[in-house]
Amino acid sequence: MMTGMTTKEVLAQLKSKGNDARHKHNAKVGPDGTTPPDDQFGVPMGDIRAIAKKIKSDHELALKLWETGNMEAQLLATLIIKPKSLSAKELDAMTRSISCAPVADWLNSYVVAQSREGCAARSG
Repeated sequence: MMTGMTTKEVLAQLKSKGNDARHKHNAKVGPDGTTPPDDQFGVPMGDIRAIAKKIKSDHELALKLWETGNMEAQLLATLIIKPKSLSAKELDAMTRSISCAPVADWLNSYVVAQSREGCAARSG
């Protein structure tokens, strides 16, 4: 398990996993379907999941990764964050800062669905 990784270390690891083919694919899934996410490395989803598996859960690191605005960092953040530890304000800010469809999908699936606020919204 990787513990105590810094945001800079994680970004470097993500960057090292990037490839041109994935970068071109990601360019097709920008916010409006034609505009590429500006800040991305072209990391395959499987590599993002593998990094998350090594890190396990790190709420503070996840929040810092989200703040970078990098697409893969945000995807990774959705996998290592502790959804039930998010306040309504934090969840709202994350939702409003989404820059592309894959990040929106992962945030909904892995964070909103598991958060206290998401649970309250579904049951209310």
